[in-house]
Amino acid sequence: MDNTRLIPLRGSERSAHADARSAGAVSDSERIDVTLVLRRRNEIPDALVEGPETTTREELAARYGADPADIDMVKRSAEQHGLTVTEADPASRRVKVSGTLGQLRSVVEADSLTKVTTPDPAHEGHVLEHRQRTGDLRILPEWDGVVTGVTGLDNRPQARPHIQRIEAHAAHTSYSPVDLGKVYRFPQATDGSGHTIGVVELGGGIPEGDLDAYFAELGIPTPTVDVVEVGAGSNTPGAASAPTGR
Repeated sequence: MDNTRLIPLRGSERSAHADARSAGAVSDSERIDVTLVLRRRNEIPDALVEGPETTTREELAARYGADPADIDMVKRSAEQHGLTVTEADPASRRVKVSGTLGQLRSVVEADSLTKVTTPDPAHEGHVLEHRQRTGDLRILPEWDGVVTGVTGLDNRPQARPHIQRIEAHAAHTSYSPVDLGKVYRFPQATDGSGHTIGVVELGGGIPEGDLDAYFAELGIPTPTVDVVEVGAGSNTPGAASAPTGR
């Protein structure tokens, strides 16, 4: 396999986990899913990021997402190297591809990719085995300036759950969305129509039935909830593991 023509991906340098312990080599036959992040066709204006301008997901994809020509080129070259394209999303600028490590080496390669063990951030005293890459990535020359990031080769845990411990004698107060609306003096009859709120879930997931029950108790309709899985993370209710990334 000739991968001597691969060129450096700017900004891709990655350091080793401080507590990593070697667990052997990654086999070329191991199947890996990676996400290619593509450039925007236009930069998002500050007025849209900070307000007051708003946009729909469709408009975001059309104006500021990945160019369809870029997506087609990346998909075509990935498939020419034996990889399977599993998803392409212009709005998030992501193209997901799957293949063996041996196949992936023909389009993207790390300075070093090994198996290691590190402390499990979700369970004290336990360790996790995962892939770890260090140094820079190299990609196909035709992807230069088009592919801005690659995730998935390194699947180390990316987040640690933080659980607040409350002493038995301490007062515990919780607030519903309706309560918070009163605290922050939202206008009367405000129901969030036309607005989107992002909630980051670090591991586990949200059962649809729980959402219905929660909003029913508040006496308000259940909003539309779209689950956006990032990298190797997934909506897995009841799971305690933290999401992983590049």
